[in-house]
Amino acid sequence: MTNILDLIQSDGLTTKKVSGSEHHSPCPVCGGKDRFIIWPEKGETGRAWCRQCNLKVDGPGYLMTVHSMTFPEAAEAIGKTVRYPARKNRSRIPNRATVTTRATVPTVEPIAEPEATGLPAPAWSETAELFITWAAGNLQGNPERLERLHRERGITPATVERWRLGWNPKPLKRPGAAWGLDGELSFPAGIVIPNIIDGVPVSVKIRRESGEPKYHLVRGSKVLPYLLPGEVTGTLAVVEGEFDALLLWEVARDVCTPIAGGGCANHPGGVVMALIARASVLLDCLDNDEPGENAGVWWRDWFPLQYHRWKPSRKDPGEMHQKRENVRRWIFDGIRAALRVREIWPGKLDFYEAVDALGEPFPANMLADLSEEEIERAALMAEMRRL
Repeated sequence: MTNILDLIQSDGLTTKKVSGSEHHSPCPVCGGKDRFIIWPEKGETGRAWCRQCNLKVDGPGYLMTVHSMTFPEAAEAIGKTVRYPARKNRSRIPNRATVTTRATVPTVEPIAEPEATGLPAPAWSETAELFITWAAGNLQGNPERLERLHRERGITPATVERWRLGWNPKPLKRPGAAWGLDGELSFPAGIVIPNIIDGVPVSVKIRRESGEPKYHLVRGSKVLPYLLPGEVTGTLAVVEGEFDALLLWEVARDVCTPIAGGGCANHPGGVVMALIARASVLLDCLDNDEPGENAGVWWRDWFPLQYHRWKPSRKDPGEMHQKRENVRRWIFDGIRAALRVREIWPGKLDFYEAVDALGEPFPANMLADLSEEEIERAALMAEMRRL
């Protein structure tokens, strides 16, 4: 497997060995002289960090950042084998507790098997767009549902509208032909959660109003990360479910970008991998249970320089909200802990300290690409707002 030191030298950068396991070179991104520190023996492919621009990469991350490769291209270039978890049979057997008063077991359709690669066919996305628009109108016209989402999930009507959540009032069956599929498609009653990437619907998930399984993935959907871009890309927070990601976007979009995998076993693809490789902090906010802990091993192994485990105090951020815990403060505490442990982004630590007491996210782009002078000025403004 190709080492990051070999990649740097093949790009014509002069490296200097300063100790048994450390090399220095100019930074390939900012050009800082002797600021790029290389540890060729760390991890599978070696690690590197620039003290000037805070670039942190391993072998694949270097190729994605410097040569604009996708993650699969970078992995192939260095000879790394990418293994994805085997699919599991997600069929569910009805629980006896769901027996109705007539002693009959309601029909429970298994979750559609995820299709993990590529994008849906145009016919699927076009019909999904119509369904998403219809469902979004249903929810916007239902004040009771909107209030319940705000109370139980911490998601305001503005966030509902921004991410196009919807409501399907009753179970539906529709011919698959309009979606480019055979047979029928099922749509249980519940909250509709679309995943839209670059304006194109790639999946539709429904959180059932009642019954099991709780979540139904509409057949033909692609299982891709649920990414909610915040105002900064330097700090990412990975959670399990879409509602958790929406909650973090609601309360802390000025300081982090939430990512939901839709399940502990799901891992991101090329675009999100590249985003994480360029980030300063990756907060692992997966569920505080055994599956969440096990899933965190993958994130830690792939992104050891950015990774910081930050357990929810309850099972997940949504339960923290339901127990009236301050989720925004919890995210700030996680960022501060990561910054101190990793000794990175020191210029912005004071800024986070200054805004900790604010109850709402900053205006758009408040934290994006701030200079040190702008950070100091913004911190002073935040302090004045607090007084």
